[in-house]
Amino acid sequence: MFDRRSLFLLRSGWVQDNFHTYGTKCRQRHDGQLRGRWQQHQLGQVAADDVGAAPASASSPGFGFAASTWVPAQPAGSSLAASATAPTASNSNTWSAGATTVTAMHQIVRPTAPAAPTTVTVTTLPVDSDGVTAASAAVLSSPLLRYGRLWLGNAYGSDQFDLVIPFEVQYWNGSTFVKNTFDNGCTTIASSNIASGNKQGGLGAYTGPITGGSTSSGAGSITLTKPASAAAGSVDLVVNLGSSGSPSNCAGLSGGTSAALSYLSGKWCGANYDRDPTARATFGIYGSSLKKGPIYIRESY
Repeated sequence: MFDRRSLFLLRSGWVQDNFHTYGTKCRQRHDGQLRGRWQQHQLGQVAADDVGAAPASASSPGFGFAASTWVPAQPAGSSLAASATAPTASNSNTWSAGATTVTAMHQIVRPTAPAAPTTVTVTTLPVDSDGVTAASAAVLSSPLLRYGRLWLGNAYGSDQFDLVIPFEVQYWNGSTFVKNTFDNGCTTIASSNIASGNKQGGLGAYTGPITGGSTSSGAGSITLTKPASAAAGSVDLVVNLGSSGSPSNCAGLSGGTSAALSYLSGKWCGANYDRDPTARATFGIYGSSLKKGPIYIRESY
């Protein structure tokens, strides 16, 4: 399965293959069936197969999943890896009229650096404990993968109104990061994933509430409730993606529950793409009159 989030090598992406073809809003699945002599295949046994392990053999039966081709090339550090989720078959891992549908998850490991959009072809060549196999491997799916990140923008505005922090899900197009307009509601930042700190000026006691949001055409927003009492000041925010960097974000903020979106980590500081995004929200200031003018004007008659 590749949902629109993992249509990126931006995550250590998951591919779900089912041995019919159907799709959902955020998923693409590729199915086929095992028939005839495959009835000898011990489904209960291969359900514990190490997904991504190939080739399979009589002594090590399984589905023999493999990444056969990468176009234009296999990105450095990326591979088809074993999944913690074992393959399963329909009818409680049993055959029905000599056929069954198998569902398996595969993990695509995120490259070590941004890579241009890449297509990987996943194949299967099952082998049972008797050595029964097929003449050649069958192609299951060829998803397009993209390397991505979550971008978080700064914002400023009146302390009389709520403040909106923009965010985007972006991918590397080969030369720069661009917004992933295919992401419609597939990436969600919950309020619990957001932490604040470094509170300056009159916002030393600011606690929000801060509300997360979901994407629409790759863009979303986080809303900070205006201060209880009008006050100028700033507060730094971090979206806890579960990044592995040390520290996990460039502002050194802590808190928030992991969104389990580490595949959206960016190189906001340091040498690697392993940091959570941060931003600064500032209430009660004006921008340069040459650039943005006043932040709020109200005329009274």
